[in-house]
Amino acid sequence: MKHTIFSNDDSWILAFTDPPVTPGEMWKDMIKPHIGSPIKGFMWSVGGHDIWDFETNIGERSDQAYGNSKDKSQKTRGDNLNFLIKNHGGPMEVITDLCKKAEIKFYPSVRMNEHYDIDINDPAFSKFRRNNPEYLIGWNEINAKPSIEWGVSTGLNYAINHVRNYMSSIILELAERWDIDGIELDFMRHPAFFKISESNSNHYLMTDMITGIRNRMNQIGKERNKHLELIVRVPPTLSDCKRIGLNINTWVTNKLVDVVIAGGGMIPFEMPIKEFCDLTKGTETSVYGCLEAMHPHGTDKNILNAISSRYYQAGVDGIYLFNFYSMSKEWKKEVLEPISDIDLLKKSNKIYATDDRNRFQPESKLHFSFLNAIKRTQIPVVIDSTYHTDGVPIYMDIPEDFDKMEETKTDLEIKFLFDENGNNHLDGISINCHKLNLDDAKIDTGLEMENYDEKWNIYPSKTINTITEGKVYSFGITPEILKFGENVIRIKSKETNTPKSTPLKINKIQVLITYN
Repeated sequence: MKHTIFSNDDSWILAFTDPPVTPGEMWKDMIKPHIGSPIKGFMWSVGGHDIWDFETNIGERSDQAYGNSKDKSQKTRGDNLNFLIKNHGGPMEVITDLCKKAEIKFYPSVRMNEHYDIDINDPAFSKFRRNNPEYLIGWNEINAKPSIEWGVSTGLNYAINHVRNYMSSIILELAERWDIDGIELDFMRHPAFFKISESNSNHYLMTDMITGIRNRMNQIGKERNKHLELIVRVPPTLSDCKRIGLNINTWVTNKLVDVVIAGGGMIPFEMPIKEFCDLTKGTETSVYGCLEAMHPHGTDKNILNAISSRYYQAGVDGIYLFNFYSMSKEWKKEVLEPISDIDLLKKSNKIYATDDRNRFQPESKLHFSFLNAIKRTQIPVVIDSTYHTDGVPIYMDIPEDFDKMEETKTDLEIKFLFDENGNNHLDGISINCHKLNLDDAKIDTGLEMENYDEKWNIYPSKTINTITEGKVYSFGITPEILKFGENVIRIKSKETNTPKSTPLKINKIQVLITYN
């Protein structure tokens, strides 16, 4: 059974291609590599921080904002936009035609807020925010101590009627002027839209705005004799969505949205994606699971196989790629074919892992905005002495039929990445009450992972193998130790009444499944 894949492009080609970027280059490096791959929907970011990378007649364009900028990528972005507008109508005109040529659906992607750490005097701050401080979430919090309130202080406040009207006008301009297939509203870039204390109670305002957008898109669709899809990308739990002012339940019940993209892909192994699938079951709304190339797990195809397998088991209708836009055509075929085909995926190697959005406070505005909507994970955790229970329990959801693996030649391995110091305090490890013999462990220094090369924002992107420092304990295990669904792994530290100068700390667990 095959499923559709959507891919989001952040308009990198405007900022990282020496001017003038041409429709030919956009076809060769941005659209053509999708042909023949499972990618059937192309999202293109039309701008951010209220500076727009398309031929808008409403908002501030990047060629207007960055015309005199000393920043190379800003100047390049503005010059490329200016060239495309003067010579080819603009990026929206070009991409609409290119996607039709490639027979791929085209969805402009609108970032509903951004909370980057941008100085107010930087042209990237946007005139809309600079000239209207009353439109911001917390103008009085800008110079406060680091906190979530400080982190989202310079973002647009959707409690302000003019902000909602302005963003609606940008969104609907895209639908009214171009023959597109729909629009993506990206609420994960970045997830804060109201004052923190008012977010939950203001959800009706966002629903009202979405309703207006949906109604107008229905009118446009009727005039063109086609349905325009409204796609939303939202935080990884329904409760977090509601808490920050996004009432997904109402959006689905009232048939306001066609596709919900669940989560930002930052905690793919722990996000309760099934609750989204349960919400939309029996409705006209589809659910897609997000894969994020910049998440801590890296770009390893076996990791992506495992995440996708978990999503499909929960009931998703497809997969959504974020920050994978510049991968090569060969990568798309090799990696995406198994991800789009459940039958292939069942026979593909996988690496299940613990998520590691850690428990320590971030420092930047950007990270605080994510902290507002992405739940904390189990790991990393310092493993202290326990006297009445058998150590720290860590839960891993692994939707694999281990009973059937006993009849096949399937290799299973589990790896534990600890801090380099403190391992002398390790007393025991068990999986579903099966104790592992620590003497059987293969011990390595560091965990090898595949990640983007530092200069990845070009086509085609390059990946490199990196080493995450620490001490790795690896064990070969048998299928009967693991079970379909939730597995409980316990790690116990030696009991002591004296303070530990170097505590035992677990940073990651991986379960590797290799089919022979």
